[in-house]
Amino acid sequence: MAKPTTDKDKTKNAAAADPEYPLTTMAVVAPIVGWLIPGGGHILLRRYGRGVLLLVSVVAMFLIGLGMQGRIYKPNGGDILDILGFVGDVGTGVLYFLARIMDWGDVMAANAAAGLWQDVSDRGRPSQLHRGGGCASHCAGEEAVTINLSHFSAAVVFALFASVVFGITQRNSTMEQVKYGLYCFALFVGGVFVAGWVMALIRR
Repeated sequence: MAKPTTDKDKTKNAAAADPEYPLTTMAVVAPIVGWLIPGGGHILLRRYGRGVLLLVSVVAMFLIGLGMQGRIYKPNGGDILDILGFVGDVGTGVLYFLARIMDWGDVMAANAAAGLWQDVSDRGRPSQLHRGGGCASHCAGEEAVTINLSHFSAAVVFALFASVVFGITQRNSTMEQVKYGLYCFALFVGGVFVAGWVMALIRR
């Protein structure tokens, strides 16, 4: 004899049939916009504060990386680190395509290499440089805007912006986002200290 279906069973069946996150137009468009424009998906969903923080954090890290003579990776099938670098660059969306069009990464990396070579050459002929009225060692990269940060300062800046991104994307409520962001920041900075001590011990 078949068991009669109750209202409770009908509710369970309806919940099982309907997905928790239904596939809607916004569910498709928002991630695409969020990839092309950092924070754009959140702004599209009217989460303006989160969207602006994501936009500022990603753009700031991208520009600081370029200012530190960072390289823009191209599609490649070589070294695993180069492949991961390309995947990370593509994740910035329109910033990556703009940098490729303007040759920002290639030009800045070339200027950095030229400046380094000029520094090495100048050390071998300091008197000729000053007597002959030659160019200072930084002339090779004088057209590029550079940012000089120590390794620790660069790590702290990266940790700050990366923690903002992780906090916004991995938690829902504001308090949870703040706590998780601080947690990630502590892990990043702590990792820098640990890595520094490990490298110091290895060098000994």
